[in-house]
Amino acid sequence: KIKLQDFDLAILDVSLPDGNGYDLCREIKKVSDTPIIFLTVFNEESNVVKGLDMGADDYIAKPFRLRELLSRVRTVLRRAGGDERDIIRMNGLTIDTSKGIVMKN
Repeated sequence: KIKLQDFDLAILDVSLPDGNGYDLCREIKKVSDTPIIFLTVFNEESNVVKGLDMGADDYIAKPFRLRELLSRVRTVLRRAGGDERDIIRMNGLTIDTSKGIVMKN
């Protein structure tokens, strides 16, 4: 079972140390409407389609451009209807979406 906190957005990789992002996406979507973006090296069409069909709001292949990622984050948050925030803090990172800066705390 998954225990969720209240997150504005989840960014997942397909490959995770203790499972895979597809399963985690499915579990998150069972209990929450949290927007999800996949950020992964798996860029084949079948992977993209699988991620989106599982409920992801976007799918970005690595390597990626930081400004594009931040723009997609803002777009997904705006579509989700939540307050668009300029500062996102998670797991020791601070992301300033308006300035395009990511800082490690």
